[in-house]
Amino acid sequence: MCYKFEKIAKNEHIVSEESKDAESERLKTEGNDAVKRSDFPEAIRLYTEAIHMNPLNMTAFGNRAQVYLKLSRFVDAERDASTVLTFISNSRSDDMDSLKVKALFRRGLARRSMGGLANLQRSLLDFKEIVS
Repeated sequence: MCYKFEKIAKNEHIVSEESKDAESERLKTEGNDAVKRSDFPEAIRLYTEAIHMNPLNMTAFGNRAQVYLKLSRFVDAERDASTVLTFISNSRSDDMDSLKVKALFRRGLARRSMGGLANLQRSLLDFKEIVS
């Protein structure tokens, strides 16, 4: 009897995680729609909610970085792009090339736009990694 209860509890946890992932994807899609309408504050809100539902939703981080760039919030854009790149460097998956290129490009743009020689040099390193 106790075994059945533990099994049910474990299954409910799995369903809960699956529903969080699905909700995160739904919020990310709504964020994409908000970007298409040029409603950037709403897009940031939706991407942020998607990230809270699933902190491993790297596409939401990357998309939010792009919106931050559009709003000239370069430090925030650099942070989100760096989060994606850190995740990718710690991941064992090989199917993240597109995500990596976008994150490097967005981080490079953010760094270049932040001004200063050091940021310019760091942005050039990101751009060089894209073409190598």
